[in-house]
Amino acid sequence: MDLVEYFEVKLKKIGLPIKYLIRLKPPCVCFEIFDEQGALFGDGTEKVTSGRLQVDIFSAKASDMRGLRKKAIKAVLGEEEDENVKASETLEIVIMKSYPDETKFEDDVKLYHHVVVFNFEYLTESEVI
Repeated sequence: MDLVEYFEVKLKKIGLPIKYLIRLKPPCVCFEIFDEQGALFGDGTEKVTSGRLQVDIFSAKASDMRGLRKKAIKAVLGEEEDENVKASETLEIVIMKSYPDETKFEDDVKLYHHVVVFNFEYLTESEVI
């Protein structure tokens, strides 16, 4: 399972349509993975890779945003075990940025938009990712 599939399975727990890099009909979630790079090296090889996951939440109603933000954080941080995504010691996710007051109304698309960014690290040789 690659990172896109891994995070897509986790984010489906929010209960909204979800797509990697593409905004669907709202309310919806889209996400992207960026800044992947070596974080720990040993014996001349990369042992741990780090990166960031950005989750974009879109809705026509401002009142939806707080609950959707909480669901996104819970889905990614994985508070409960999911039989479809094997919890692994090889992937560590920590929240980097999410401020409840930063929901913005996007005039060009007439939607409310909130961004949550997570840092993650995983063992480079892992078969889980």
